[in-house]
Order: sequence, then structure tokens, then C-alpha cells
Amino acid sequence: MTPRSLSETLANPPNFTYIVPDQCHDMHGTTTCSDFDGLLQAGDRYLQEIVPRIASSSGFTSHSAIFVVWDEDDFSSNFGCCSSLPMLGGGHTLALVIASHSSHERSATPMNHYSILRTILEGFGLAPLGHSNDADVPSTWDLL
Repeated sequence: MTPRSLSETLANPPNFTYIVPDQCHDMHGTTTCSDFDGLLQAGDRYLQEIVPRIASSSGFTSHSAIFVVWDEDDFSSNFGCCSSLPMLGGGHTLALVIASHSSHERSATPMNHYSILRTILEGFGLAPLGHSNDADVPSTWDLL
């Protein structure tokens, strides 16, 4: 499949779109990107541009959601969330769920990346993939 531009995707979106920023906009960076503080600012600017663009497109309907997920922390706290969930580890990171019909919700339910996978699978009426990590975690439906 030929990659489509973001404009093409937003004009005629498929049922599922997964967007991953490049390393100069994902706040991780490479040696070809600017310094750490510059990376954070570049990532913030990227989100400030892309989230409103997606949310204001005709493809963003009452059945749409945008997940913005940070995949790691700096290990400076002991607020790890998921001691009772499979695939321990990670730390306390932020995940934002943006939906056109939801208000400012906050969940106290411990979740991890598999929670998002479970939500996607359930949204398409699919069963968990059979791996315990996606079968034994809560979904993110309480945020939608």
C-alpha cells in the first residue's frame, strides 16, 4: 500500500489510522535533531499543529478518538501504575484520549499500552489476540 499524506488521509479516512511522529517530533530525538529542550519544544509544536488539524477534519466524527501516548518516563518517580497488570514495568506516563463527544474525564484505573490495544480490538468487535497481556487489562472506554 502506498503511504498517503495526512491531508489525503483526513479527507477520506480509513476506519483506523495510526500516526507516529518522526524522531525529531516524538521528543526522543537523534543526533540529527536539536538538543533535548529543543526536542521537547518541537514535539509540543507538532502536537499543537496535528491534533487540531485531525480534530477539525471531516474525518473526525462522533465515533473517532485521538490517543496521544508517551511511552516512557524519566524514572524520577515511583508512581508506576501497573503492578497488578501483565508486563510490569514502565512508569507513570501521560496518555490523552481526545474524542469529540467527551468532556474532561480522568480515570483512576491503572492502564498500560495493552489497554489501548484492547480498546482498539473491542472497537472493531474483535477478541483479544490470545496473549494474556491484551486479555487481562482494562480498556480505555471509561475515557471515551
